[in-house]
Amino acid sequence: MAYRLRSLPNSLTARSRIVALKIVLNKEVSSDELEKEDFFRRVQREADIQKQLSHPNIAAFHNLVDLNKNEGKIVFELEWCDGIELSVYLRKYQCLEEKEARSIIKQLFSAIFYLYKLKEKVIHYDLKPSNIMFCDGIVKILDFGLCKYNPDERPTPEEAYLHPYLKKE
Repeated sequence: MAYRLRSLPNSLTARSRIVALKIVLNKEVSSDELEKEDFFRRVQREADIQKQLSHPNIAAFHNLVDLNKNEGKIVFELEWCDGIELSVYLRKYQCLEEKEARSIIKQLFSAIFYLYKLKEKVIHYDLKPSNIMFCDGIVKILDFGLCKYNPDERPTPEEAYLHPYLKKE
């Protein structure tokens, strides 16, 4: 769930900006402290990784706003993308012109190559049309909730960017 709003001016620019607030809920808030800690550890990992990323085709992470462990709720402040998801775009237009398809693929490959070339490689693990959005004509990768560092091994691009259930055995 994400909401659009204007942030307060920050100390660096003294200007406000339009941001997205992404609310992550642990739908099954358990009384088991280990499960709670695992959920918050995964969300903290997402924030730690995403705040280190800086690429024009990856939605910018601004801040981890709220971490409420008792309610199982976390709020991220992210770059606002005023466009539509690639999944919606593909359903609407069904067939893309070759030039447009090349532009989208080129932008996605640029972001994937960036993630792959980082000192600590980042694996997205959930790259799909609903996690790709158009933002002022630029393709942006969103939702790094399943992402992980992969410093020791270099998976093939198929292994690296597909969700585990989509991988071939």
